Amino acid sequence: MRLMSVRDYIDLNFVGNDKPTPKTIKNWIDKGILPGKKLGGKFWVDLSQESTGNNLADQILGIGQ
Repeated sequence: MRLMSVRDYIDLNFVGNDKPTPKTIKNWIDKGILPGKKLGGKFWVDLSQESTGNNLADQILGIGQ
């Protein structure tokens, strides 16, 4: 499991003024839209389960199983 903080995830994956807020990312994790978990009161994005956007690649990598 590779975890990244919500703030770092936003900074790494979004640019400009259209960045989602940390609250939005936390809601995505709660709803299962983005893989992650809450540990010790802090939300983390699980990079090892993040989809590549390609179903075949996801199957080969074992993502979402």
